[in-house]
Amino acid sequence: GIVNRPSYSAVGGWVGGISNTSSTGRQRAAADFFSYLSNNAQSLPDVLPNQISSFADPYRYSHVASSEWSGATGFDEINAAQYTDAVREINSVNSVMELRVPPGTELRKIL
Repeated sequence: GIVNRPSYSAVGGWVGGISNTSSTGRQRAAADFFSYLSNNAQSLPDVLPNQISSFADPYRYSHVASSEWSGATGFDEINAAQYTDAVREINSVNSVMELRVPPGTELRKIL
C-alpha cells in the first residue's frame, strides 16, 4: 500500500526583531544588521560550512543549490546533492512541523 513518510522540520526557521520601545537609532541599527545578514551576497557564505563554523542552516532557496555545497565546504558532489535534496524536501506541503504552542516543551515531555 501507500506509506506516507513526511519530512520533519524541527525548528522551522529563524526570526529577528527589536522592541518598539528601543530608540530609533537602535531600531535602525537592528534593521541594518538583519538586512546585512539576509542579503544574497552575504547570506550564502554564512550558511556554508567554513573554517569558522561547521554549522549549516540554509534559509533561502538560493542556498540549496548543490553546486555551492561541494568542494570548499568539504561535501563531495554526491553528499552535497543528497543534503540539498533533503533540505528542499522539507519545504513540502507534507512536512511535519514542530509543535508551536506556549506549553509545547511540557506537552512533548508527556508524549
